[in-house]
Amino acid sequence: MKNLFQKMKKYSFWVSFSGALIIFLNCLAKLFNFEFESAIVEEVLLAFAGVLVVLGLVVDDSNSNDDGDTNEEENAEK
Repeated sequence: MKNLFQKMKKYSFWVSFSGALIIFLNCLAKLFNFEFESAIVEEVLLAFAGVLVVLGLVVDDSNSNDDGDTNEEENAEK
């Protein structure tokens, strides 16, 4: 459960969650013969994730480099 809370602190989790939620809502809407604009739902969820980033509750990891900082390695070689 602790791992889930760690994942919820990342912006990429909320982007993935919004995609899954849109698919789920679209299937549920088709079941009841209802249509909605998925682009609007996506924008609302991403705006919510942006607010969480601004408040500092979520970390925006979209610019992080998982391989380590290669710039430091390149600067050390020079």
